Amino acid sequence: EFNVNAALNTIFNVPYTTAIDRATGALSVTVPAFVPATTILAPAGTTHFKLLSAGAAIDFDGEKFVSANTSSVVLPLNQALTAAITLANTVTAGSNLPLFLVLGIQFFQVVNGNQYPLNDTSFNALSIVAIDKP
Repeated sequence: EFNVNAALNTIFNVPYTTAIDRATGALSVTVPAFVPATTILAPAGTTHFKLLSAGAAIDFDGEKFVSANTSSVVLPLNQALTAAITLANTVTAGSNLPLFLVLGIQFFQVVNGNQYPLNDTSFNALSIVAIDKP
């Protein structure tokens, strides 16, 4: 967990699957359709949210890394069923480095049609969801 105050499985109560393909360098998280208002513990004032993911190949000895990140569109925090979401990241194919995959959630408030990240970031969660060691 990257935020001690917000464990991902507490904030985002939706089952998801992860996949790491070392040969192609593809790291992905797939989230099935869900109802945001009943599966997300959001801070007061939240009207919208987005899911984010990143993949990284990390060379701890050489102090270098290759990473990629992606996010969903900003979605309303309501009772409507979302579509399934796949967040795909690609790092160096055939890497012999450890591969890490993270998943997170960020909250927004829409005011007069403009999206603003919430000032209270204590609910933003980010967690390592998969690791693949060579």
